[in-house]
Amino acid sequence: MTTRSRKESKETILQGIGVSPGVVMGPAFVLTRETAQVTEREIGPEDVTHEIARLEGALIETRRQIRRIQHDMLSRTAAYDISVLDAHLMVLDDRAFIEEVIQEVRTRHKNVEFIVRTAAERYASALAAVNDDYLRERVADIRDVARRLIRNLNGDADFNVTDLSQKHIIVAADLAPSETAALRKDMVIGFVTDLGSPTSHTAVMARALEIPAIVGLSNV
Repeated sequence: MTTRSRKESKETILQGIGVSPGVVMGPAFVLTRETAQVTEREIGPEDVTHEIARLEGALIETRRQIRRIQHDMLSRTAAYDISVLDAHLMVLDDRAFIEEVIQEVRTRHKNVEFIVRTAAERYASALAAVNDDYLRERVADIRDVARRLIRNLNGDADFNVTDLSQKHIIVAADLAPSETAALRKDMVIGFVTDLGSPTSHTAVMARALEIPAIVGLSNV
């Protein structure tokens, strides 16, 4: 007679907010995003023009990326849904924001990555303090655009869902609206995040793409 030890599997239940309907099962892909490193550097007066040129180049590339995501979405969902990313384009085309960054590069003599981050955080903090749910949700859009700008300034590659070799459920602290818009149902069957709310653009994107999603899990 042989005695077999049996490993019992324990079910863990987490409480979150369902923002896009559906029931899915599959392997988890834990997305651990490295925060873009932004080092504060002093620049000389002779470097200001170069830093501003770098900013203009990053703005052009970021616009191109967002428009490419919108174009790709158009083949998968309604034209109305791609307008969500118009908020990102509005940030990129906000001359007040861009001129503020340029002016600070000129007067503070700091590298443009550092100025973009500090200016974006200033805008985001101001919106987060407003007693208006819609405006508070736009904080994610500003930070999403700032992250893309900084990645493009640094020349960093973005996470590409096509890197996955099989269908997965994405598990992350958070997903930016533009990252969610780039997800494809043939590889991502669902996602869960620590942060988020039903009115966020990330939730809107999930519903538009019909990808089951749960947000607000706090410690997934």
